[in-house]
Amino acid sequence: MVTKIQYEADRRTDEVRVKAVEDDVAQIRRERESERQETRSVRRLAITALVAPVVVGVIVAIVTGKLGL
Repeated sequence: MVTKIQYEADRRTDEVRVKAVEDDVAQIRRERESERQETRSVRRLAITALVAPVVVGVIVAIVTGKLGL
């Protein structure tokens, strides 16, 4: 038979374990959100690197066409 003292000790231990798991889950969520933000930033940078030269080329073509160069 489990004594009341043993039961309370086990309950406190379980609460500590649950809190540790909850903290781990929260940390994993923060890391995933950070990774998502980083992925978005990299994606924006890649798109900008691909689109910017095309836009500049079109602008140069339009300007040179209008100036007759």
